[in-house]
Amino acid sequence: MNRQDRARTISCPVLRPPPPQVAGQRVEAKLALAPRVLIVDDQPSIRTALRILLDTHCFQVCGEAEDGSEAIEKVLALKPDIVILDIKMPRMNGIDAAHEIRRISPNTKIIFLSLHDTTIYEKRTRAFGRLIPKAEAATALIPALKGLAATDGQG
Repeated sequence: MNRQDRARTISCPVLRPPPPQVAGQRVEAKLALAPRVLIVDDQPSIRTALRILLDTHCFQVCGEAEDGSEAIEKVLALKPDIVILDIKMPRMNGIDAAHEIRRISPNTKIIFLSLHDTTIYEKRTRAFGRLIPKAEAATALIPALKGLAATDGQG
């Protein structure tokens, strides 16, 4: 384990310890796993920046894809809890990918990112998840992901 992995393990545990036992009472402990996130964007620099952001906020990046078609393959293989989808990508855009992801994995939650005017896409993305402008990702993405992670089993 290298120094960076060790630091991440110390500061970002994947499992939370069970609560302390109370005398005479049985305490049920639930293990909370870090949400598994798939990052989908055609720009490698954006995927790298998102990975760094998520790694510092206790999310487990389970994979990356560069277009909607690859995203669908990765959803089937990796079974992420949340998919971060760029809207405009080659081969298959994020909205078309979201339709297929919802069909094959209805409990997978979706957050869209867009560099372009988000008002154009708001109506088309509303049924799938939240739309965040890339310019606001540094401040808006983590609260949105935490909100989705807290909604258990709701796509």
